[in-house]
Amino acid sequence: MANFAAAAAVSEASMAAETSPLRPPRRRDPALVPRILSALILGPLSIFLLWQGEQAFTAYVAAFAAAMAWEWLRMAEPDAPTRSYAIASVAAAGAILFAGQGDLFWAAAWPVAGAIGLAFPGEAPAKRRWRGPFGILYVAASASMLVILRGETGGLLAVAFLLSVVWAADI
Repeated sequence: MANFAAAAAVSEASMAAETSPLRPPRRRDPALVPRILSALILGPLSIFLLWQGEQAFTAYVAAFAAAMAWEWLRMAEPDAPTRSYAIASVAAAGAILFAGQGDLFWAAAWPVAGAIGLAFPGEAPAKRRWRGPFGILYVAASASMLVILRGETGGLLAVAFLLSVVWAADI
């Protein structure tokens, strides 16, 4: 009985702290509305293109891979020259397009070539030089696996399940 009374007292104290006039009000996340809008648009579009077939889904994933590589480089090396963004985007998208055709040699060669193109002529200090190239390899590998999985027998259901797990975890 004493434990119950202690637990009730702690619960009341925590509720009082949440409604205290001394506690500042919660601020809304400014990215919440754009995230919800993009989910309402991109979710059904993803499902539709997944259902349309391998070529439509591959083109969609290639476009997203280019955008992801661009975003990765923007975060990793904000002062990178424009050509670096182009190299990253083209290398990632090219890898996806080759993976969609089943040509795994070129699907691996494109991001490696892009990573080399970013790493060596860069003006970034040596300790930061690996960030951009790693991003290309990471984006290309993960997006390529999604396209390869879609092309397998039962790939439609496998990718649909994977997308639903990711979306459920994000909500």
